[in-house]
Amino acid sequence: MKWPANAEFIKQSDGTVLHDAVVIRGFMQDQLQADTTTIFDALRSLGTHSNDEAITSSGSTKWVEGAHPALNYRGNEIPRSKIWLQEDFEEGYRKYGYTGWQWPVAHAARPISSVPCVEEVMDNLNMMGDFDFNQTIATFYKDGNDCIGDHSDKTKDFGVEGKTKEGKTKDTWLCMIKLGAARPFKFTDLAGNVLFNETLPAGTAIFLRATGENAANTLVKHAVPPCESKESSGSLVFRPIATVVPWPTVNANIAKRAPVAVHVAAPAVAEPSVDSTRAAKKARKAAKAAAPVAEPPSTFQAILALSQPEQVIELKKLGLDAEQKNGWVYAKKTEWNQPLKFNPDGKKLKKLVEDALAIRLEEQAKALEKQAKEEDRRVRAAQAKEVMDFINNGNVALLKDVVRIQQVPIHEYDKIDPDDNRVKYELCFNVAEAHPLVKTLMAESKVSHSLCFLC
Repeated sequence: MKWPANAEFIKQSDGTVLHDAVVIRGFMQDQLQADTTTIFDALRSLGTHSNDEAITSSGSTKWVEGAHPALNYRGNEIPRSKIWLQEDFEEGYRKYGYTGWQWPVAHAARPISSVPCVEEVMDNLNMMGDFDFNQTIATFYKDGNDCIGDHSDKTKDFGVEGKTKEGKTKDTWLCMIKLGAARPFKFTDLAGNVLFNETLPAGTAIFLRATGENAANTLVKHAVPPCESKESSGSLVFRPIATVVPWPTVNANIAKRAPVAVHVAAPAVAEPSVDSTRAAKKARKAAKAAAPVAEPPSTFQAILALSQPEQVIELKKLGLDAEQKNGWVYAKKTEWNQPLKFNPDGKKLKKLVEDALAIRLEEQAKALEKQAKEEDRRVRAAQAKEVMDFINNGNVALLKDVVRIQQVPIHEYDKIDPDDNRVKYELCFNVAEAHPLVKTLMAESKVSHSLCFLC
């Protein structure tokens, strides 16, 4: 891509110009003739996933707030909200594995066509330069307190098709588009020296080469630092993501990591009303020693802290022998070689349930695949019988014409023996794809040139 005259290139501390770290103010308005206010308003009008509920793969495009557990970083809320949009949604999830990424957030991804104005921006970027962008993450900062610290993009999931003229793997880029109120944007080198720290208005584009020899993304970090602004702002970051995870695999990984609540049957102990932290700890320790947790009956190998009857049913579906008793749910897995001992923190049992769920999902996927293959074989066998009956009625020469039109490379086709049912059946079974044409020939009892176009 040829940069416009107002392009600014980031300089390193020693004065070296990074020609692949480019800031272009007014890019959206001048180069793409796009209205940033319309785009920002369209994104802001979208709904938000509830922070108290798991993200589901159904429904409209929605924001995920930083308070949602799926977007937390190491269990902590992050100061921003996000939306994931991508091309080729049916093929699978385009996974960008940034630091802190979690499987449950994959269900928030939606087709980029669900936000047409954003899809248009990505299409125009790809036409302007050889970027191959196919995924974007929209970020919303409600005010100056929302921010993101110094970081470089993780590029293990980046990739583009094709080679350069020299036969080398093509480099990848990322593009950041600023939206909403003007916000500071910062570049630092790996030593923490500030290279660029300026307030950028909506419509500014920042292009950064992500991969390749001495790519700018490996030499500098970028950030949206906090500021005193009370206005909202945001961004669109476009990336070329090569990692595509099929949706069944996504669903299995999310289910495998579903949280398992664990209950410890200890009576409630009132917090000691003392001022000293040391005294409080001592009091809690004494209270816990006075009321030990009762272990479950030894006849069961594990104990699960679930009290809902429907959860017992779900456990039984997973092949776990479970029952409810005195407010507890007991579960055992007799097929395991080594018995599971009672574990108060539930880690062993949590893994038991996760493994059982993963095995069940894998079994279901294999069963569906087997069912589909059997159904396909039944259909083709039925079609083969029709064709074979057609041959038995003295139409061997006509079928040879069908085979020749279909150009199927099976050597038996030139050696059809009307009296050899084995050869005929093999032939018929392998020309199942030609069945619509065969049926036409059956009806017309002739081969015409025009029928070749039906192949």
